[in-house]
Amino acid sequence: AADTLGLGPSVKEVERWFLDLGYERTVVGESLQGRDLAVFRRRFTDASSPSTAMDSPHPAGDHHRTVLFQSLVHGNEPLGLLALLHTASALSAGSSMHRMKSLLQSSENIHSLDLVFFPMVNVDAYQLNLDALANKGAFGCRRTNMRAICPSIPEDEAGTCPFIPDQGIDINRNFPADFKSSDFEVECPLPTRECCSAHPGDTPFSEPESQAIQEAVAKFQPDAAISFHSQDFEKTSILLYPFASPIDHAMNDQDLKRFQTWGRSMEPRKGVYSVGDPFGALGYRASGTCLDWMYASKNVTVFVLESASPCGNRWCDEKKYGRRMRTTARMYASSGVTLVELVLGAPARTHYWSGTAALIVVAVILGAWLSGGRCHLLLLRLIRYIQGKQDLSATSGRDIEMQRFVSR
Repeated sequence: AADTLGLGPSVKEVERWFLDLGYERTVVGESLQGRDLAVFRRRFTDASSPSTAMDSPHPAGDHHRTVLFQSLVHGNEPLGLLALLHTASALSAGSSMHRMKSLLQSSENIHSLDLVFFPMVNVDAYQLNLDALANKGAFGCRRTNMRAICPSIPEDEAGTCPFIPDQGIDINRNFPADFKSSDFEVECPLPTRECCSAHPGDTPFSEPESQAIQEAVAKFQPDAAISFHSQDFEKTSILLYPFASPIDHAMNDQDLKRFQTWGRSMEPRKGVYSVGDPFGALGYRASGTCLDWMYASKNVTVFVLESASPCGNRWCDEKKYGRRMRTTARMYASSGVTLVELVLGAPARTHYWSGTAALIVVAVILGAWLSGGRCHLLLLRLIRYIQGKQDLSATSGRDIEMQRFVSR
């Protein structure tokens, strides 16, 4: 189970954990400091389809689907990594395995599925944060990659933590979708532009981490993707879809409907997420994002989950917040599981019980009043029944919170 790894697992622990779950490791790049940028893939097929060799990154034809999961695009967001790990764990549980197999067998067009996980995109910054926590008690000071671009930082202090919080490239601004558009001058004003924590780099794909994402997308050709991030405040979690760009882009009606419907379906329960594009959900725009590039250039149905932080910071103290972080990570994992089911053709679900329940309760109360109050027991039973239905709707047939995450 993902809980065995703790809140800040080492790079080796994460890699060993995926291998133990039966995933295949593929190196898609090398970080600035020489670490492997590795993804992990596992293939599922229906029993009736021909065997699909694992050495084929993407089987030919239209009968295959791939879902890509990412985390730690920013090196100081371990809650995103935790959500990704719990997603992989949940998808390896017996109930999810049975559900995926059932969907594959019932589909006329889809015979195989690849799950691809890229858990540590910005692995250098993540390792720096782990070292700073162990040696200095610093909680997640490095967000950007390790590119030294800030001229005001002495060379012997560049890359240290917690003294230098950020002075590298923001990987999530290093993609070609409206690269360095108007928001760049707002996010990174002069005269300290080169020391800006949202610096996009000189050119798109200038960084090995964004190049690795590009390679993973080219190699595995995902149909859908979700990137797990975390916020630095305790508010509603936000599920985002394109466009993030400050330049207005029109999305066709069919795609927009799919993003909106799938986004609402991915809520663990009604009201947990604010769902929308970054400006509508956050009042925020950004250029050069992976979100916009994947959709506009690669036609990927891609989401970003900005999870709320239980401690008000992106990196929380495990002793104080460990239990809450694990609980919320399991909840976010249900969104990843639902995305896989939607890709396999499961019907989108809606959280309709709250409105229906209110109407039923009003009707029963009115009936109880008209009958002189003799229906109070029936009312209590009905309320409990409705609560049970709400729980069922919120998990779409899977009890993510209660199931034991067992691996094969």
